[in-house]
Amino acid sequence: MRLSNPVFVAALVVFVSVPLWPQNSSQFAPGILARFSFNSSPQDELPTSICLSVSVDGHYRMLRPAAFGDPEMLEGVMSERQVQRLSALLDNPEFRTMRGNSGGIIRSRWQSFGAEVFRNNHRQRVQWLEAEDTGPFPASIRSVVDWLLDFEPTHTKPFSYTEYPNVCPSGGVRPAQPPIASR
Repeated sequence: MRLSNPVFVAALVVFVSVPLWPQNSSQFAPGILARFSFNSSPQDELPTSICLSVSVDGHYRMLRPAAFGDPEMLEGVMSERQVQRLSALLDNPEFRTMRGNSGGIIRSRWQSFGAEVFRNNHRQRVQWLEAEDTGPFPASIRSVVDWLLDFEPTHTKPFSYTEYPNVCPSGGVRPAQPPIASR
């Protein structure tokens, strides 16, 4: 029996593509619930930069400033209560409908928030800037920011950034430069 070329090619395509099919609820970041970043101007009394990646089972990795020198890279497991609280904040209808970027003009004080939330094979991205001319974060973003700033990791161990480089969400605040600035 002789196999025809179209049947062989179709079988080859299916065989090669099977490993590329998503094996988890999220094709973008298997097992990840969300990634967050928060940045603030140096004049604020808040940490200047925090990134947190949380998996659906509560495992997390966090980058935050250390008192001196290199940033702390910590990993641990959140309590079930913390994961439930975070999930409730992310399921807020106002937060769920937010998409894209919010920008403004940075003069001196500012705060930025970024999030990637993974749900049912889709990724929600939010980038929000709170600057002098933009007003405060919307309430649903402020709730997540407050949770992030209040989160205190316990029973942690250090991790290597080379082992897990995707702690921060992709994207971020991208400063625009007017054409005159490059002259």
